[in-house]
Amino acid sequence: MSTFFGLEPSHRALIHEDVFMLCYYGKGGFTHDEAYNMPRYLRTFYLKQIEKIALQKQEQQKKHDQKQRGSSEVFGPPVMPKNTTNQ
Repeated sequence: MSTFFGLEPSHRALIHEDVFMLCYYGKGGFTHDEAYNMPRYLRTFYLKQIEKIALQKQEQQKKHDQKQRGSSEVFGPPVMPKNTTNQ
């Protein structure tokens, strides 16, 4: 059942998912009420910014991990040669 100004039930789930993402990944930048009452274009903008930052962090982490793997050497304790002659 759809009303002229109301939301269909399928749209409510999408809006609440956006609100959750903004509140959770926005790290406290938005309250539930702010995110829920925010115009759709602003919610979309902020979600894309959060995604962009997350992808940048992921790429930086990947580069850091590759750098660490490439330069890691395993060092063991120094081994002293045994004296094989009996004195």
